[in-house]
Amino acid sequence: MKPIVRVLDKVDFWLSKLENLICCSLIVIMACIIFLQIICRFAKFPLVWSEELGRFMFIWLIYFSVCVSTRRETHLCCDILPIIVNDTGKIIIKIVSNLLCLAFFIFVTYHGAGVIQKLINRPQVSAAMQINMIWAYIGPYVGAFIASIHYVILIFREIDVLISTRSRKEVGSNE
Repeated sequence: MKPIVRVLDKVDFWLSKLENLICCSLIVIMACIIFLQIICRFAKFPLVWSEELGRFMFIWLIYFSVCVSTRRETHLCCDILPIIVNDTGKIIIKIVSNLLCLAFFIFVTYHGAGVIQKLINRPQVSAAMQINMIWAYIGPYVGAFIASIHYVILIFREIDVLISTRSRKEVGSNE
């Protein structure tokens, strides 16, 4: 189990670098575009594309932020049940919770493939920028796919912790 967790930790490390870079870039670029739009409006020269691009970037930012919060385990959760169980129970609850979240994100990714296929077959273009709407619609599904990867990593880590906790308890009871 340890070699698998080590490989998954490397994947997680590089994925987190990429996610942080994308989130920071999106925030900075989006803020600059919106600021430029404000300046141009005061100059009586509104930019028709800036609001649309800002919206598309915000969509991508939201779903990459979901990936970051999944990796950091800072997403919403219910904390009452883990308080009343022992350490092994807490780990099992985390594994079950992560499996349910993984199933949800796999479901979203799977059904997103159908949506994307429809957009490929019958393309739509955005009103202001005239770009293919697939770039706006694909963001949630890319985010769901990456979140699925993070949940797989979290599940393997928790299983590793569960195995090592049980082996320590067995060694302690044998002495």
